[in-house]
Amino acid sequence: RVRERMALLGEQDRAARLFEVLAAHHLKANEAACGVFYVDGHVRAYHGAAKVPKAHVARIRMSMPAEHDTWISDGRGDGVLVWQAPPGASLVGELKEVATKIRDLVGPDARPTIIFDRGGWSPKLFAQLDAAGFDIATYRKNTTSREPANRFTQHEFTDDLGRTQTYLLADRKVRLAYDNNKRRFECRQIVRLDPTSGHQTQIITTRTDPDPALLAYL
Repeated sequence: RVRERMALLGEQDRAARLFEVLAAHHLKANEAACGVFYVDGHVRAYHGAAKVPKAHVARIRMSMPAEHDTWISDGRGDGVLVWQAPPGASLVGELKEVATKIRDLVGPDARPTIIFDRGGWSPKLFAQLDAAGFDIATYRKNTTSREPANRFTQHEFTDDLGRTQTYLLADRKVRLAYDNNKRRFECRQIVRLDPTSGHQTQIITTRTDPDPALLAYL
């Protein structure tokens, strides 16, 4: 019966509407986890007869015809929405669609946080999302200067499971250039120092939480 109902929904072109209703139900039942949304693009190998562009399929470590899916998860990592992206889509382009769908779910007054990887790097997009009422968090793309050791201080954060997370963090404002260096987007950079390897992880965000450890954890 379930397969028959899914087939019927597909024939009526109502699959997208089903996902939207399920997402709205999920948010209503999990409000505490829906102030933060994780976004990622997934590549699936394509085995059909149509001609589709090739992409790197990480699971099998090779380039082949592939489809792209865009996933939205809540603050706990539980799935909220997924859809098939158009051929050749980039995460930067998909984030605009993500913002529209999240806004429909949370309403006009909420300011949710969207977290994504370097594939969505675009200071111009960050400025647009900020103006549209979203906070963002991502890893900084491209090589930048390292933070001096004297800028790091120790911070602790207790997660939902009662575990204490300890970080060495440097926290300051930065200005990111875009539009051929004609414009600057001011935001926050939180750098995590690994005391063992000395590696520095740079996080870019628009959130203004007084405790940077929370943002490092997210």
